[in-house]
Amino acid sequence: MRLSSLEKHIQELNRYLNFHKVCWWIMDIENEPDLFYCNQYMEDVFNLDKSLPYHSVSNTCPIAGDYLKNVELKSSQQAKLILAEYQDLLNQKTAEYKNQFPYFDPRTNITHYFTSRAKILELNDQGEVAIIYGIIEDTTAIVRQYRRIKKQHKMFKELSETDPLTGLGNKRFFMKLLGFSFDKAQREQTELAVLMIDIDYFKLYNDYYGHLKGDQCLKQVANAIKNSLSRKTDIVARFGGEEFIIFFTGASAQQTLQLAELIKNNVELCQITHPKSPVSDYVTVSIGAYIKIPSIENYAAETFIKYADKNLYKAKSLGRNKTVINESSL
Repeated sequence: MRLSSLEKHIQELNRYLNFHKVCWWIMDIENEPDLFYCNQYMEDVFNLDKSLPYHSVSNTCPIAGDYLKNVELKSSQQAKLILAEYQDLLNQKTAEYKNQFPYFDPRTNITHYFTSRAKILELNDQGEVAIIYGIIEDTTAIVRQYRRIKKQHKMFKELSETDPLTGLGNKRFFMKLLGFSFDKAQREQTELAVLMIDIDYFKLYNDYYGHLKGDQCLKQVANAIKNSLSRKTDIVARFGGEEFIIFFTGASAQQTLQLAELIKNNVELCQITHPKSPVSDYVTVSIGAYIKIPSIENYAAETFIKYADKNLYKAKSLGRNKTVINESSL
């Protein structure tokens, strides 16, 4: 047993690596491959028996043997990676490894997060691995802070792209996704459709009922429009005021017209009373639709909105509660 060499390394590790929240361990692979020595902090963190001068790899090592199950509980993929990198180190396929892993503490039912590093410390006369050591740092606070920041970033992003009243996407959200889908439709030469939707005589509704009731009307219409869409790729947003907008790809002009009629009918089925509307006893919508395969030379995404808006104007001029789609596409 390489006591003198091992003891020397243990003394050095005690001298140089006993930092706050840093575990270290060392193994004599050549003579005692199932034993590891570690500092007191590692014993505290992983609830190891402090009365023992060393510990069993297969029984108590937090990143090996039975204790590896505490990693597997949170990430089986990470547990497999830990084993693979450990074997690569022993086989000298790598001189050092570094990984991160979650560790479920059964004492507290809390998951902690650690960064683990290990490297070869000594080779024997035959060039085989004799001694390896590693450090394990508690990065729980860092990981949790990162997740909080990531969650906040996601929340702020959603807020910046969401209409606060209806919960639909806002104009910024819509234009960003429309740009991506337009480029894709242009490359693949598939149909792109845009629908502009306007609540008929909404100003009269607002003047009669007041803004609180008007807001409620906007929410109901938004839900009716959203519930009319059956595909995840159908994107709807509040474009401003009482206007809503939709785009989707891969549908025919006939299917686009059918969807527009479905939306129109579903809004009317809400039976939102509108005493001041000249076209119906209930709130209705007018819809302008434009569908075409984007030309590589002559089209921009905004062009589709422009023509859909023109068709919306036509629908209004025809008496409202109507749908107008570009006739050349039918």
